[in-house]
Amino acid sequence: SDREHLLAHVVRPNGELVRLDLGPMVDLDTLIERWRRHHEKPLTRAAFGTPLEVVEEDPGERLRRRLMDPVLRAAGEDVESLFICLDDALHLVPLDALPFEGAPLGARYAMRFQVSFATVIEPRPPLASAPKLVALGGPSFNTRPSSSPAPDDGVEPAELGTRGAVPSPSPTGLDFPPLRQTRFEVENLVELHEEVFGEGAELFTKADASKAALLRAAPGARYLHLATHGYFAPETLASTAEFDEVSAGLQIVRGLAPMSLCGLALTGANLGRDGLGRVPGILTAEELAGVDLSACELAVLSACETNVGIVRAGQGVRSLQAALHAAGVRSSITSLWRVDDEWTRVLMEDFYTRLWVRGEDAAEALWASKMALVARGAQLQHWAAWVLVD
Repeated sequence: SDREHLLAHVVRPNGELVRLDLGPMVDLDTLIERWRRHHEKPLTRAAFGTPLEVVEEDPGERLRRRLMDPVLRAAGEDVESLFICLDDALHLVPLDALPFEGAPLGARYAMRFQVSFATVIEPRPPLASAPKLVALGGPSFNTRPSSSPAPDDGVEPAELGTRGAVPSPSPTGLDFPPLRQTRFEVENLVELHEEVFGEGAELFTKADASKAALLRAAPGARYLHLATHGYFAPETLASTAEFDEVSAGLQIVRGLAPMSLCGLALTGANLGRDGLGRVPGILTAEELAGVDLSACELAVLSACETNVGIVRAGQGVRSLQAALHAAGVRSSITSLWRVDDEWTRVLMEDFYTRLWVRGEDAAEALWASKMALVARGAQLQHWAAWVLVD
């Protein structure tokens, strides 16, 4: 067949390498899209008070059989942990959430997602830096940055209770409603950090949650937690046709680089462009990749779609998550879709309690926090979006 196929390379515990052909990529793309729609639509519909859709069969069963079952057979029956490096559309699927024998696959196999297997072969030495925390949340999207706190943005409408932007005719092409829970989230996080470590936390909220403040404080932080709106814009949003007099009237289509199409909303994000055509309240993935985060052990983007990006030949997936690792972050937690504001705050508070107070491994702590949400009645779309990558 001349169609593109997805290949998996499995290294067994004895060092044997197995090459698997998982079939045409277009078929897997269809299964992935079907699974995501099945779990994302109910969240959006429920926000408007519409009853949840009832679907007899979870598309995740078919996706797991096609994608993971061959890998698990090749790995061997005694395997309990999997180190996984994803590519292409697979980065859109939280593999640990796929159904397996009546439970999530992550309940059977401990999964560690990697940017590269180099760190598995040769582990990095521990960081010697102090446990400094930089936490940003609850930006005032309609306020210009200042050194003094801005008035409270208020409580967001129920239908806007997710950490993702909505389309708007504004100069940025997006509009960011307030997220009250993000401010509570970072305030509680700083309080917990002070209880455990005593000092070393910087908090930025409201008008202080600016791009300039973040770029100043982030270098040297061991923990970076950003709770705000994230966005991933389609390439068509950034593409324009321009008339070029030099080329005798030819129309030239110009577009942004892939990592300029995703970013985070900070204070002033809704105010449009400045005199130079820039949007001071937006931090793009391209800008984030240029920040020195080599001292950062863990960066958490507590926002929507921060692990979603564009695939480029030779570059992999270009996303906010990729930007963090390009900046030097060792481990990151990002999201795969629009996440619920309040459920996210609950998950993050539980996660950091496990990480700092109980001393749990970050990957184990995140999984335990996910399962704690399930025990409290959270649906898959409320917990499965979060992915930790080393």
